[in-house]
Amino acid sequence: MVFGIIAGAVLGVASSLFGAKGKHDAASAEQEGLRIRAQQSEKSADITATGTDIRVAQQERSAFKVLGGIRAAAGASGVKQSGSVLDIIRSSTAEAALDKGLITTQGAIDEGGFRAEAAEARVGVQAAGKKKTGSIIGGVLGVASSLLGSFGG
Repeated sequence: MVFGIIAGAVLGVASSLFGAKGKHDAASAEQEGLRIRAQQSEKSADITATGTDIRVAQQERSAFKVLGGIRAAAGASGVKQSGSVLDIIRSSTAEAALDKGLITTQGAIDEGGFRAEAAEARVGVQAAGKKKTGSIIGGVLGVASSLLGSFGG
């Protein structure tokens, strides 16, 4: 009878400790994975912001070339920059501004998505940290329960 009580206590303690260790290790791995995901999402957001700036600069340069070409063609043919030619220049300028706005807006949307993913991952890192703490507390309580159950009753 005493052997059974001691064996039950030892097995209960071992079970609680190994269970707590497994949960702790799993939460640690989850926490590290989420930490890496947050870092990668931040890097992706930064790269997206830089890429957006580059695309805007490319678009502005392209628009500058097109407008310069229109002005040069009009000047070479002796046409005054008024009336239809001026309308074409204004239209092309407005279209270039719209293109820039679309590039900037889409870049901001993409960047915001990556920043949101990073924030979500950081919250997950905190939650996994709480799981680690909970696994330790659960293990200690499991040990105490096993000992009290075996020797207290």
